[in-house]
Amino acid sequence: MTLRTKIGYTRMGQSGLKVSKIILGCMSYGNTKWNGGWCLDYEHALPHFKKAWELGINTWDTANVYSDGDSERLVGRAVRELQIPREELVLLTKVYYPVAKEATPVGNVNQQGLSRKHIFQSVRASLERLQMDYIDVLQCHRSDPETPIEETMDALHDLVKMGLVRYIGMSTCRTAEFMQMQYYAKSKNQTMFISMQPPHSAVYREEERDMFLACKLTGAGIIPWSPLARGFLTRSLAEQKTTARSEKDPYLAFMTKDCREACEAVNVAIQKVAEKRGYSMAQVALAWSLSNPLVTAPIVGTTRVESLEELVQASHIVLTSEEIDSISSPYVPRPSIFQASNNLDDSVFEVQNVVPKVEASLPKRTSLSLLPAPDSSLFISHISTTIMSSELPTTVGYTRLGNSGLKVSKVILGTMTYGNSGWASWVLEEEESIPHFKAAWEAGINTWDTANVYSNGDSERIVGKAIKAIGMPRDEVVILTKVHMVVQKDPKAHPSALKDPNSRDYVNAKGLSRKHIFDSVKASLARMDIEYIDLLQCHRFDPETPIEETMDALHDLVKMGLVRYIGMSSCYAYQFHAMQAYAASKNQTKFVSMQDFYNPVYREEEREMFPTCKLFGVGIIPWSPLARGYLTRPWKSQESNTTRAQTDPNYGKFVGLGNPKEESFLQAINEAIEKVAVARGYSMAQVALAWVMSNPNVTAPIIGSTKLDSIKELVQATHIKLTDEELQSISSPYQPRQILGHA
Repeated sequence: MTLRTKIGYTRMGQSGLKVSKIILGCMSYGNTKWNGGWCLDYEHALPHFKKAWELGINTWDTANVYSDGDSERLVGRAVRELQIPREELVLLTKVYYPVAKEATPVGNVNQQGLSRKHIFQSVRASLERLQMDYIDVLQCHRSDPETPIEETMDALHDLVKMGLVRYIGMSTCRTAEFMQMQYYAKSKNQTMFISMQPPHSAVYREEERDMFLACKLTGAGIIPWSPLARGFLTRSLAEQKTTARSEKDPYLAFMTKDCREACEAVNVAIQKVAEKRGYSMAQVALAWSLSNPLVTAPIVGTTRVESLEELVQASHIVLTSEEIDSISSPYVPRPSIFQASNNLDDSVFEVQNVVPKVEASLPKRTSLSLLPAPDSSLFISHISTTIMSSELPTTVGYTRLGNSGLKVSKVILGTMTYGNSGWASWVLEEEESIPHFKAAWEAGINTWDTANVYSNGDSERIVGKAIKAIGMPRDEVVILTKVHMVVQKDPKAHPSALKDPNSRDYVNAKGLSRKHIFDSVKASLARMDIEYIDLLQCHRFDPETPIEETMDALHDLVKMGLVRYIGMSSCYAYQFHAMQAYAASKNQTKFVSMQDFYNPVYREEEREMFPTCKLFGVGIIPWSPLARGYLTRPWKSQESNTTRAQTDPNYGKFVGLGNPKEESFLQAINEAIEKVAVARGYSMAQVALAWVMSNPNVTAPIIGSTKLDSIKELVQATHIKLTDEELQSISSPYQPRQILGHA
């Protein structure tokens, strides 16, 4: 089939800037001695620039660090020698990494990162190398944990206002960092990013989880780097070979690391489509990338000039939905590339005299984890293995909830278990429930978590009755409840029984509209017979209500004295970030807590939500830290499941049972917990809870139980310190999973 050999154009996100539908990546052009010797010098690079321009590629991407500045020099020289009108070219470059220079006593201490000093210095040097008056899009190559976001964004904005830069963009970083930078700029009416340059290809799609959605929300165009996976998707498995670049490029190995089988299946699927349609594999892989409506223009680099025409043709290929699915379906979730990027970048962009940087995040717990298996220095001492469970303290300690002044117990009593058994067979009625509240109170648990929807309001009623029955001073108990879901008129009707949530009776009785939030709080206060709620949490995100309406309503409730603090429960990090940033921009009440799904067999929150909460100083209070009880008994006895495990429709989904791909590592985690429990003389529940609490970002897990003795047992768990080896033995079997709890 004959394809057009001229490129089309598209807007960069919601900006007015038009870019070619593929962007010429200039990392391949510069200094043959840089980074392994696979780059082309000017003599060999010039035909590439000429061909790209003839094909209509008006957008070129480079960086100050590429070939230690020689890439920028070659780009500028090509523009002049090819007599390309400056106004017709869209030139992208980057700032962050140091450009190698002769050793000095102070090294590169101020020649890296995103400080105001380095940004201004870097732009001046880039313009000099390019011999241009301005840069079209200046991108931050990475985020800088050592410089305040305010300093970075103020500097970028000033460069735009000075006319040295037209637009700004961001490259590989966490969604939390990107959103924080975007919303700071928005809150100050400053220049926002119009682009995000993340890694994305058919064998690496983790950015689709949060970053793509964050870019859509903030109007940033997505211009992926390495859409062909460093060439892995351009040739069949039988034709894979070692090149000068692959020998020196650590990213190439990472592209397929830990998921080789799935990556190879993607490669085979692309090969089949290519053979059937008469295209090259590179064309099909690039067409797949362009099929994503959130992708603006992928960045392609090549050392073969004939490849440019081939890739331009790919921009005109439209794959069928079946072809796209055949390429997409073999993919499996995997670790995020930027969780390893510090080490990778150090080798890719090797420079002289780099002063060691302070890590942006804590060391990894495993290949997936953002967080560490803490070493003994984080604790005064480890609990001796000779201390048995019976010898541990039976009262709980207290901690601040995030950066707020509110003090909560180190475990929180979850009250979903208390209400009416008609709602769920494993729920305890009022008479059985009150002793649990009493035992929790006597153990020092001052924090109770409920929700309007639990037992359709009966849980809140029992919480209120327990306060009075036990004679608890209202100012000493911290009551958490939630708003979002429907409270049905039949107390025994389970949420799954709601046939029509958009009926007359319930159309405004759900979500986060101002009407429902106010109505729900009024009803919760009446059910609990209290005057205020300590912490009102949004049970889920509401896509049908503007964020502004929700946050304004929550803020007004705080100002009215009906609510003391506000929090959020399971949602995407970009949604949480947007809500938090809006409140900050309006000087309104911000969330102090995040209640998300987290335990040893589900750790996806470590990817984006934990860094986001850390960024905002928000406390994390995980629900289901024992995985619905799955981690409280040995794998071999799972057949004798509890009433909840047998009747809870979400039990198998949340713990991964019935999924052959997941059961093996879930079993390994369960058995690791059992092994530690036996060796230390603790229960499995205590070990699993101690593992959760070893994470320094976790404030206090929420525990629920139908057994009175379990409360004492779980309070004791707050005093258990696991060793590094024990933490690692539980952490290491884990593998990435699909998002659960809010997706």
